[in-house]
Amino acid sequence: MSKGKNQADSRELGLSRNTIRKALREDKTANEYVRSTQVAPKLDAYKEQLTTWLEDDNKLVKAQRCTARRLYERLQEKGYTGAY
Repeated sequence: MSKGKNQADSRELGLSRNTIRKALREDKTANEYVRSTQVAPKLDAYKEQLTTWLEDDNKLVKAQRCTARRLYERLQEKGYTGAY
């Protein structure tokens, strides 16, 4: 990258040319966060049940479909303890 380009970038960003030069040379993968284990969401155990309810609801007239609140109440009846 040319010196002129770094000067224009440094003025635009309000950073020194050395800081910009360092950032351009830096290995981008070194700062990536990698989660060691994927946490399963609380709803994961109820995914199949929810899918069934939503597919059944989709066959109904819009006025007869369950609201999100009603789906939440039905989940609580099944043992769900998570938040709305």
